[in-house]
Amino acid sequence: MMKNFLSFDWNRKTANDSLTITLSLYLYLCLALCVCTTSCSSPPTQRTMQLEQGERSYQTGVAALEMWRYDVALSQFMESLRWSQSVENPEGILRALHAIAATFEAKGDLDSAIESSSAAVRFGLQDAELHSLPNRETWSPLWIESYWVRATLKAQSKQLEQAQQDLSTYISLLSPEKLRGSAFCKINNLKAFIAIQEQNWETAENLAWSVLEKQKSATTTIDSATALQRLAEANEGRGELSDSITFWEKSLDANRSLGRSERMVLALEGLARVHSALNHPEPSAIYAERAQTLKSALASSN
Repeated sequence: MMKNFLSFDWNRKTANDSLTITLSLYLYLCLALCVCTTSCSSPPTQRTMQLEQGERSYQTGVAALEMWRYDVALSQFMESLRWSQSVENPEGILRALHAIAATFEAKGDLDSAIESSSAAVRFGLQDAELHSLPNRETWSPLWIESYWVRATLKAQSKQLEQAQQDLSTYISLLSPEKLRGSAFCKINNLKAFIAIQEQNWETAENLAWSVLEKQKSATTTIDSATALQRLAEANEGRGELSDSITFWEKSLDANRSLGRSERMVLALEGLARVHSALNHPEPSAIYAERAQTLKSALASSN
């Protein structure tokens, strides 16, 4: 039997309307739940029906999250978690916990999001089958991803030392191929974010530029859009306000092309803030008004 790794009450948290990070950056990194099926001539087993019910709840939650219906999404992800627990499905449990963390983060409730990601970490450590075999290829990618999720959340909540620890653990669990490939950009973007929190502007800029160098294709990606935001923040922090405006404008365009409304709000607020610092009241007011209009539209759609 699996241990009870949930040590907190999901319903005791309240959330605000803050949208600080794209909803799907790590939600869509979760692997698809493998649903067992039987032949046409045989009736489905109870386990198969429970797995299918967990999958339906999860997909319903994803659809609700994409429409910013956070309470519905949480309810469905919790239901998916219960079904996965009932059939002792490790991947389903981890996937549901990641989704719950993403939803709490979207609501602006970082404490609950961190608790969810910590539950995923604890569960992976308790379930020996996920990580005890010597070949790292047998380890659950979702368990490894739990450290990444918690690192990003702790960085946002300014628990920087703990964020660094989780990031180091995450890096240690990845294969060299992934570190050179798909994980390179997101790791350096997070390192840049932490450097900005520590006011290490030059380090943040170098890390962001390394991402843009890696992302040389003409197609805008989430990683390149994030790197542009980091450059805008770093230049703003070091007082290079004209350069900051340039990167905030590029960040705004990149996120508009990706449909990332939450990040568009951050870019608009950044432009309003920097123009104000430059004593440009008219553009500052225009950008502030655009940011507020978009925030109101996002809030009304929830």
